[in-house]
Amino acid sequence: MRLAGDRFGSDETITTEDVPGAEADLTAGLRPWLLAYLNNGCHGNGWYIAFLVATTETGAYDTYDSLAAEDVIWYFDEECAPLSAIR
Repeated sequence: MRLAGDRFGSDETITTEDVPGAEADLTAGLRPWLLAYLNNGCHGNGWYIAFLVATTETGAYDTYDSLAAEDVIWYFDEECAPLSAIR
């Protein structure tokens, strides 16, 4: 499962998606998934974070123990990054 939410203001989950696949493949696809999601919707400026999580024995999402996470600073319709990160 992947989650995306604005890191500031509220920790509300914007979307969830059940995805099959190997953990390594899903981890590698987490950032592209988040960027595609933000590009296709009307989202406010903010710092968004996407998590890859597993399910518990009861089938609930284990949101307290993420397998991977990606952060994106989103401004209008594009990702912003510090210069040190893009050199």
